[in-house]
Amino acid sequence: MEVFIGSQSNSEDHRYGQADSWQNPSPVDKHTPRSSDAQLQVNKLLREHSLAETHKCERANHALQCLALLFKDVIDSLTLRVPPLGDAANRNNGRLKLLISRLRIRNYLKVEKNGPIAVLESKEAAAITVTNDSYLSVVVECPLNATLVQSLCSNSVCMLLPRELIHLIRMRRVQLRSVLLEINSRSITLFNSDFQFVMEDVQALVNHSFYQCPHNALRFVASSASFFDRYESLPKMVYAPQTLDVVTQTLKLNKVEVSFLIGHQGTKIQELRQESGATIKIIPIAQRLTIEQLNRPASIQQHITITGNLDTVTKAVSLIDSQLAAYRL
Repeated sequence: MEVFIGSQSNSEDHRYGQADSWQNPSPVDKHTPRSSDAQLQVNKLLREHSLAETHKCERANHALQCLALLFKDVIDSLTLRVPPLGDAANRNNGRLKLLISRLRIRNYLKVEKNGPIAVLESKEAAAITVTNDSYLSVVVECPLNATLVQSLCSNSVCMLLPRELIHLIRMRRVQLRSVLLEINSRSITLFNSDFQFVMEDVQALVNHSFYQCPHNALRFVASSASFFDRYESLPKMVYAPQTLDVVTQTLKLNKVEVSFLIGHQGTKIQELRQESGATIKIIPIAQRLTIEQLNRPASIQQHITITGNLDTVTKAVSLIDSQLAAYRL
């Protein structure tokens, strides 16, 4: 039995309505049944859906704001809940650290803006942790999941590895199916047009006995909006400038070792400068080399000067020593 409010017309249009009107009645349509609370339930569902979408957008905007604070070195790290990763996220596949650009992680959060991304106060198995690496890149610690890794890196994966495993890769004792685009003292970059081969290599490296994912002390961000108010209310501390003694250390190496430390287009020596914080200079050879010396570059002595405070110079010398030790193996 159908119940209507108002007078019922003899016209067919008024009895049954148009095809669109009876399938999608408007809230003010006089032909809409009012014999139950169906309309109230529909409005409640629509309101709950609208609130859920609003909260989802607020969480995504909060994540982008916290990412901006991370780029400014206001916070040390950022832990985020990502969209569901499927069944692979429930298996204990381990975790890995990826080196990606700041622009890419920001674009990833924008693309996943409608997904369940939220800032976490504690670490979860399926969460990702973002920390600063350099002016242009960040380190992302994430679970070993093909969908997530491809969303973060596309088909080119830059993975942080321990030095022992990198040495085995250089000695070709670890077989890789992907193309090795780049390798340095801390990371490798793998590429393949078929991403499945890249993930197989990544899985093999994670399962290697020498592999371990470093766990640094992390500082998680509060998810409440009052976090920014608390930060603004913190007292500003002004420290008096401290004068540190500047020291200079000179190393005498042969030309082959110096060329190794410089690296391709100076990339390796630049990494040593950034990691140690010291000023590293290569002293040019004053005398013109003879043909015999050019044929025997290992017999040519060359000097490297390291300038800075005691801590930076010590760190630079240690890094150079470890690089040369790996090179001499």
